[in-house]
Amino acid sequence: MLKLATPFRSPHTSERGAKSSAPIRDRSERVEPLLLVEDKPELRAMLRKALERAGYAVDEAADGSAAVTKIRSRRYLLVLSDLKLPGCSGLEVLHQSKQADPTIPVILITAYGSIEEAVAAMKDGAFDFIQKPVDLQEFQDTIRDFGTYWLRINRPPPTAAFLESDPGART
Repeated sequence: MLKLATPFRSPHTSERGAKSSAPIRDRSERVEPLLLVEDKPELRAMLRKALERAGYAVDEAADGSAAVTKIRSRRYLLVLSDLKLPGCSGLEVLHQSKQADPTIPVILITAYGSIEEAVAAMKDGAFDFIQKPVDLQEFQDTIRDFGTYWLRINRPPPTAAFLESDPGART
């Protein structure tokens, strides 16, 4: 499990006050990268740049087979995968990710999405589903939601002393 660096800062504010959703870490701490799976090089480069600006380390795969190989060889903080890929589909990437680590969040991205596909992906364990063309604001909001989720599940529970000193912390 990943640890947050201390002192704890808001997950959405960097040292310079800029918005960020990346898990907080110090430079000496090894943090798993995100895996970005997209067969279109231009879109992959744009999404990678947005993720790196948000403070995430990014690993890439240009097809489903390469993604599955990477997923089997190392741990990822999050998998972002196109649904329609050469090699194997994004749904197969989702299934292989969950088989390798049932706790790994997977976000699927597609131009061919339907409500039925989105529901099926969510039932199969997808964290979220993004439609193409990718709206950068929507993408950043989804990544911010992921950052909030990550902090919620990885933050140590508050101590009894903290709960006594801050009654609002119980909610």
